[in-house]
Amino acid sequence: MVYGVQNMKRILPQCECNDPGCKGHEGVSECMAKGRIKVTRYDYETQGDHLLMCRACAEDALNSGIFS
Repeated sequence: MVYGVQNMKRILPQCECNDPGCKGHEGVSECMAKGRIKVTRYDYETQGDHLLMCRACAEDALNSGIFS
């Protein structure tokens, strides 16, 4: 069976945010949204780890000063 472009769905991975204090998913430790934005974490333990996050989590992460 041949599928046209209109029939193909892009499968996005789950958001990789697991910060219980994230404003994107308050009250739960892991976000269940689809990840669409790649952010890079820079702190004393990690130097350039990439995470895929949903818009709400990415905004919160970027405001933290650890991600770019």
